[in-house]
Amino acid sequence: MIKLEEYIDSLDKCSYCGYCQETCPLYISELFEPYTARSRINLIRSVFLEKSWPLSPGVLKIIDSCMLCTQCTRTCSGRVPIDEIVIAARSEIHRGIEFKKMVIKNLLTRRSLIKTLVNLGYLSQKYGLAPKIMPDLPKKTFEQAYSGTYSPAGKPRARVAYFVGCGTNFMFPDTGKSVVEVLNHNNIEVIIPPGQVCCGIPLMAQGDLQSVVDMVLSNVKVFEKLEVDAIITDCTSCGMMLKEKAVRLMPKDSDLETRVTKFSGRIWEVTDYLSSVGLVAPLAPLTEKYSYHVPCHHGWEKGVKDAPTKILAQIPEAQYEEMQYPEGCCGGAGTYFINHKKISQKIRARKIQSIKNTGADTIVTQCPVCRYYLASQLQGQRVIHPVSLLAESYNVKG
Repeated sequence: MIKLEEYIDSLDKCSYCGYCQETCPLYISELFEPYTARSRINLIRSVFLEKSWPLSPGVLKIIDSCMLCTQCTRTCSGRVPIDEIVIAARSEIHRGIEFKKMVIKNLLTRRSLIKTLVNLGYLSQKYGLAPKIMPDLPKKTFEQAYSGTYSPAGKPRARVAYFVGCGTNFMFPDTGKSVVEVLNHNNIEVIIPPGQVCCGIPLMAQGDLQSVVDMVLSNVKVFEKLEVDAIITDCTSCGMMLKEKAVRLMPKDSDLETRVTKFSGRIWEVTDYLSSVGLVAPLAPLTEKYSYHVPCHHGWEKGVKDAPTKILAQIPEAQYEEMQYPEGCCGGAGTYFINHKKISQKIRARKIQSIKNTGADTIVTQCPVCRYYLASQLQGQRVIHPVSLLAESYNVKG
């Protein structure tokens, strides 16, 4: 379990150099020093460890304002795990659980409830009853359409299990279909096991760490019994949670840590996996000009950032146009764009301009929240998962 006391040595490594200013999307937008990582972790130390500052509404606002994008953590020369320190602070605050958080927990741990809400949401949108902030919901969730084993036409050269994130399941089932079809097209067998739950990252962002532990262990129980070469996910945030953060939440030197370590060791982001094993099916030409928005949560595996452009470069006639600030945050950040609307829109505006400057027809990204939040402000340009562009080249699109 992540506890603030574990980070005392890490807090001392902060030299207040200010490198975190250069990459923090919140600071770049607001130019407000308390929003920098160095100020935020110093405040956390004063409030929770030294008890020299009260937990006031102003302090809560500063802690809550962090997007947990991990940009500062990657930039920090002292390798201070700033995002985990913020999560640990939120865990201290979370002990007095609110009704709203309890509802979210019950939804994320019981996908059948969300499925029902998505189905009702689809009907509400169909008849013009849903609020405009909602993304267009599918008639069926991915898991309503896909479950079990999907074998390629030829002899399988690998076998993978597919962890289906909530974004793909409930918002973008076309991504999931493309993942299955592209993997099958490259002679890779896909297993979609029942019983999966949310990876836990939304609740971790709120500081409800015990619920996250329960969700991680629930998923480990589902996947650890499968004889597969890899566990793939199409979402970079799910991948970060399952590959990097899950083990950190387990008691050290315990059986649980051993089980989760084994599970995490098999996690791959799907384009990184395809880049590693290689494509065997020939790709057809696509006269497509595309650009790539790098999701914030790409740093958990070295190949995740470059895999999409590396693999899409194999599509004949497709043209890649790099945008300015490809790693710049889009402002979505889970539910951040709902709770911090004005700030999110300012951050998104910078990204939208860099996208428009490329002249690309298509924007690819592995994060479903980025996909929705960018698409909601773009006209004449679509936002899809990189695998969906591969699927179009194979003519097996979702």
